[in-house]
Amino acid sequence: MGLVNAVVPADRLMEHTLEVARGIAQKAPLAVAGAKASLDRGFEADLPRGLAIEQDSVVLLFATQDKKEGLDAFVERRAPNFAGK
Repeated sequence: MGLVNAVVPADRLMEHTLEVARGIAQKAPLAVAGAKASLDRGFEADLPRGLAIEQDSVVLLFATQDKKEGLDAFVERRAPNFAGK
């Protein structure tokens, strides 16, 4: 299922956890919030309902300024500056 993507020694667990958290924090905040909300809402849903929840999130996120910034940054080969809008 891809739920485990790293195994680290216990004495490095906090360091690794913070590295992952910093990486997530650099992503578009609305996209991260949307992913978390979709997971929360879809956790106990069947596949069709889970896909509908994900689709609803994508539709909402597609209309954001952060989506435009992400695409612009990609095309311009620069780091995005997400504003959470």
